[in-house]
Amino acid sequence: MNLLDSNKKIKLLIHAGTPKTGSTTLQQAMYTNRDRLLEKGILYPDLEIWQGKAKKHQWLVNYLITNNKEGLRSRFHELHEMAIKLNATMVVLSTEGIYNHWFDYSPEARDLLGELTDFFNVSIWCFFRMPVTFAVSLYGQSVKNPVTGSHPENSTSLSMEEIIQYPTFRKRLDYASFIDSVESLFGQGSLIASKYESADILVQARMILGVADHVLPDVPRLNESLSNLGIDLLRRLNSLNLPDSQRKDVFETISSLDKILSSSSQPITASEEFRQQVKVLSAQSEKTLAERYGISWNDSNSNKDDLKYEFVLIAEAGLLEEQALILCESIRIFGGRYANAFIAVLSPRPDHRPKESTIQRLEQLNVKYVPLTINSPCPEFGASFKVLGWSEYEKISTADVLIGLDSDTVFLAEPDLEIGSDHAAVRPVDVVGMCTKGLEDPRDIYWQNLCRICGVEYDLIPYVESTVDRQTVKASYNGGFVIVRRSSHIFQRTAEFFLKSVEAGLRPFANEGLKINAGHGLVSVEGSEYWGSDQACLSLAIWGANLTARALPQNLNFPLHLIEALRSEVDSGKFGTLVHIHYHYLLKDVTTASQDFMDYPGLPTEGISWLKEHVLHLRLKQSLLVGESELASSREKLQKIYNSNAWKVLTKYYKLRDTIKRIVRK
Repeated sequence: MNLLDSNKKIKLLIHAGTPKTGSTTLQQAMYTNRDRLLEKGILYPDLEIWQGKAKKHQWLVNYLITNNKEGLRSRFHELHEMAIKLNATMVVLSTEGIYNHWFDYSPEARDLLGELTDFFNVSIWCFFRMPVTFAVSLYGQSVKNPVTGSHPENSTSLSMEEIIQYPTFRKRLDYASFIDSVESLFGQGSLIASKYESADILVQARMILGVADHVLPDVPRLNESLSNLGIDLLRRLNSLNLPDSQRKDVFETISSLDKILSSSSQPITASEEFRQQVKVLSAQSEKTLAERYGISWNDSNSNKDDLKYEFVLIAEAGLLEEQALILCESIRIFGGRYANAFIAVLSPRPDHRPKESTIQRLEQLNVKYVPLTINSPCPEFGASFKVLGWSEYEKISTADVLIGLDSDTVFLAEPDLEIGSDHAAVRPVDVVGMCTKGLEDPRDIYWQNLCRICGVEYDLIPYVESTVDRQTVKASYNGGFVIVRRSSHIFQRTAEFFLKSVEAGLRPFANEGLKINAGHGLVSVEGSEYWGSDQACLSLAIWGANLTARALPQNLNFPLHLIEALRSEVDSGKFGTLVHIHYHYLLKDVTTASQDFMDYPGLPTEGISWLKEHVLHLRLKQSLLVGESELASSREKLQKIYNSNAWKVLTKYYKLRDTIKRIVRK
């Protein structure tokens, strides 16, 4: 929806929150780029005479709380005159306090807000977040920034189960009452409802305002949430009743510590009791959003979907286990409604088992570790262990849907994993490679022979377009992200066809002397000869059984190593936010190229910040991206914290001193 398409003279768009939906980041972006916005007829006022150089318009909330009718009308008269003088067709105000205090205003104050229609055509813009994650985030914020007075729950060292009993906390979960109230003031259609999880907030902001990326470019994500470790420390801090100056010093220490150590700690999690209470409180709100605005979280407040989906991947000693940990952590943090889904990590070879510390970390992430003994007829081809391992696990899993993932992939935002009425969801291959364009193609003989030994009719295999070099080829799919209905036995049939092909001596790149650069390193000449055969067998396993497959969205399993070929589509936003990336060899070496991808457009700010600062820095260390200078910098920061007065205050009550000492001395 582009509000500038309206024929009315001047519009007022009030971004009202909700809190904990990236408001600070959005305000920073609009404030920093207000000159560019004004060139497009959009006034984001910097009202120094009313509030000083504030990036958000808190004065609006203050006028409403005090029911200052005269002051508010005067301010909006000035805004109206300012817009006319500057040739603006829209005025944008932003303060999440509008939603946060909505039910603190008197009825007269809300009526006063309705009088803005004397000056403007008013729309209220809100991001709505999945209720349970919204409630968890509100809880974290109340611990992070406690206040006293009329909201006793915010002076808190309370638990989640205690804080949700307070009326002021519960009111913030009542999206439906807020929506009804806004529509009664400004009329139906006056509320612009955005789903927080749908896309990056700035991507949605550009769509609402009707501006291009360069007008409202990305800014660093601000006001980040703390982990369980940070929240636990702050709850203890809040119970100490320290003087404000001392509390500030200790709070900054906790925040710094949390940023350095957060990959060792879980994100804030909710108990089942808390989740159920939120579900009851938000039932009407979810219904209202679904019926009026088409916003739904697919019953994501319950565990129903968690039991339906299961991720499965491989972890082996060395690089693969480091990558697997990153992938599992990314699911738990950025998986959205799939964050609590089952995850199975397979170890297919007894002589390649991951370290005990890796297995312990998997347990902390509630990931099932499954040691197997797989005998591959071509062990030099690493993907053979994946094909055979997935097949074995498909036999014992109880999930409805399995998501097979390569370990050199990572989630950066909530994915769309719905399979609909199809039996599988896959991404066509990036480039032609070992595929065939048809009967005249030199590689077509491989495909015909493969179909023959597998008992599949060649003509049943449809044509698809490769996603990077845009060639029409017989269907072949990237094996790094495959969603299947377990009851369709696709993984088992793929393994069966693969074993038949090896027995028949079929190798797509036989005698070509190739060495493929894979996510785990260079593949031997012998292993490279089989490259792509597992993907061809997957295609036959689907279409040879008269099953159906849908193409994954372009923002899933995105081939990051080939981004330059897709740069124009990424920059234009054609693919949306890249919520899952397949980075292949980009994190294998400490090179400039391996670090450059962190700054690519299209990557969600929060997810890429986590990947760069929290996971790679601590998990991969020197073996991957992080250089010695960065490790030294971290040790220096930790040493500074360890020696600070604030740390001495903190460790007087919370014993992490030995833990930090061990990290500093590494």
